Amino acid sequence: RQTTARALEDWYNRHVARLYGEMKAYDDEGIFVGDGSYLFVPDNEHYEGSKRLLFDEHNHPVSKEEEQKMTPAQRKRCQWRRCYRAVFLLHCDRAGERFVVVGLRVLHGHQAEAPPLWELVDTFVGAVGRGVMKVLILDRGFIDGPQMGRLKTEYGIDTVIAITVTFSEAVT
Repeated sequence: RQTTARALEDWYNRHVARLYGEMKAYDDEGIFVGDGSYLFVPDNEHYEGSKRLLFDEHNHPVSKEEEQKMTPAQRKRCQWRRCYRAVFLLHCDRAGERFVVVGLRVLHGHQAEAPPLWELVDTFVGAVGRGVMKVLILDRGFIDGPQMGRLKTEYGIDTVIAITVTFSEAVT
């Protein structure tokens, strides 16, 4: 009860990541994924730091501008949900058959995901050493040239941005 959430995350991000290394959970390819997600909780304001956000039927957040452009039928499929944001650092194999969560940070509902991700990478490398993480796969929400350059020069980590384009985006 006396352990803060941040202290618990720091313990996991350092000690558990090191333990996975001792258990030989990291393969030689060193492929990692950084990603963000929403953690939904009951609609109770006592969840400190949580936010109520509007989500579409696919659980993607809807901005005020996007909501104004929606038809009444589209708006009807949306719902307000209380949530936190989370950033995960995962080690995975090339086949996508397994992954290990090696770092996580739970954020307030509106907090940006990128700064905590860079901290997770630094913490991971500090815990297990250079050379374990060789490739970091991110989505376009994490594009940050200076940080990606820093990872390459300081740790030798190649960053890959997975860019997906829908058909409607491609033709507009």
